[in-house]
Amino acid sequence: MKHPLSILVATAAIASFLPSQQTYGSGTAGTGGAIPRLGCPQAWIGNAGFGLDVDQGRGGAVCIAVASLFSTNQTAYGMNILADPAGTIGTYFLALGGTPNAAGAGSGRLPLSLANVPATPSFAGLDFYFQAFVLDPAGPGVGGLSSTNGLTMSLTMPRELAVAAGSTHYRLDGAGNGQAAAAPYSAVVGFAFDNAGLDVYATTSGGTLWHGDLRGAQPAWTALNTNLGTTVAAWDNIAIQAETRWAWIAGRGTGTQMEMIAVDVDPQSSAYGQQIVQTNGLQAAIQPFGAWAMSPDGHLLAAASPWNGSLAVVDTDPNSATFLQIVVATAIPASSFAPGFTVNNAIAWDATGLRVYIARQNQNTNPGEIAVYDLASGWIDHDPSTAFLVDHIGPNSIPAVPLPAGLRNLAIAPDGSRMFAVGSASGSGRALRIDLPSLAYVLPSGTTSLAQADLLAVTPDADVLAVSLPGKIVFYDTATMAETGSYTLGSGVVVGDLGWR
Repeated sequence: MKHPLSILVATAAIASFLPSQQTYGSGTAGTGGAIPRLGCPQAWIGNAGFGLDVDQGRGGAVCIAVASLFSTNQTAYGMNILADPAGTIGTYFLALGGTPNAAGAGSGRLPLSLANVPATPSFAGLDFYFQAFVLDPAGPGVGGLSSTNGLTMSLTMPRELAVAAGSTHYRLDGAGNGQAAAAPYSAVVGFAFDNAGLDVYATTSGGTLWHGDLRGAQPAWTALNTNLGTTVAAWDNIAIQAETRWAWIAGRGTGTQMEMIAVDVDPQSSAYGQQIVQTNGLQAAIQPFGAWAMSPDGHLLAAASPWNGSLAVVDTDPNSATFLQIVVATAIPASSFAPGFTVNNAIAWDATGLRVYIARQNQNTNPGEIAVYDLASGWIDHDPSTAFLVDHIGPNSIPAVPLPAGLRNLAIAPDGSRMFAVGSASGSGRALRIDLPSLAYVLPSGTTSLAQADLLAVTPDADVLAVSLPGKIVFYDTATMAETGSYTLGSGVVVGDLGWR
């Protein structure tokens, strides 16, 4: 029996703060020992292209997906059952592609359009739990079934790009439409959405954490914490740790030293808006730092000194014996270019949380480089043929990558398959997509000049890239890097930061 998802939403009665794409539990192997996998993109309301993705099943097999209002973890007929049968609200059938009967060759997408789900706050955060079963004679289930992991699909508010420019807050949809409104903040250096997109948090260079309630027609802003202290972080200065509901922010607090500060952003907590913990000695280890980023699981944080300098990795897992301690401190190998004055402008983690990428702006009009640190093996040399020199990704790597002078900003797709970079200097700029790990690159196509390209942000599904220019935001389809639209902010308007919901 197939139910339209709009009906499923209407029957749901629970909500949580789990992000979309949250997998749980373990599947059950079938032919050749392959365990099918189940995943989905971000379930934003209005997404007509939403669907469930199944792979690693038996080639050409029939797949049955079950939707439930509840998760579970029980064993039946030799399989792990992860979507509670008692809460079943939908059953879907899908024919997998791939070579018939081949182990792990079966894959397919089950379309579940969210176009008709009303864009009302009451639906944001509703959770549905899915599991798929593949007809497979080598599986243990009744008649032969293998099974996938469980999947939590959490509805979020429609896609939105937040842009801060001075004291104006812009809300853009990525298709050239948007609205602007005055905001009480200024000098924003970071955005983070939470609670299925119903809340947005903004940090300022002056040390204030602002909360924006997005349940109404316009954001309702409140200064949540004014004691973070000034920061040298230029942008992306906030990350929300899902399991703790803490917002990590670089600042000085009430002291003089740059540290990482965690603020409680759980509205149900009695400590909401208060500082919970902070690091101790991070500035002493790597100087006042500007660029930093949190790993995908929230358990590690990487920070780099602003110029030349060092990389530090901090344990941010509250359940770890080394919580808040620096677990890696290492000098960043020098640039291939002379003179060697380099600014470390941005940091990104790969999908595994095992590699750190650092965007490095070299002096004058020298091209930028991206240094890569592997937690297991150390700095990655992208041209081993040059003795006594660690070559970073860039003009001197193999293959060469034409990174722009003035390299400013960096982002990696959640699945780790693509990296995006942007920057400009002396009237010459560029944005590009870099495929990982091959380092093959794709330059954008379109009518807008990127000679003054500054910052970027990529959607959670990594399908739309936004690039900021003075007075303008330009959008690109990341699959082709073709320009798909733009939004004019106004002459002379300078973007402080931007971030996707």
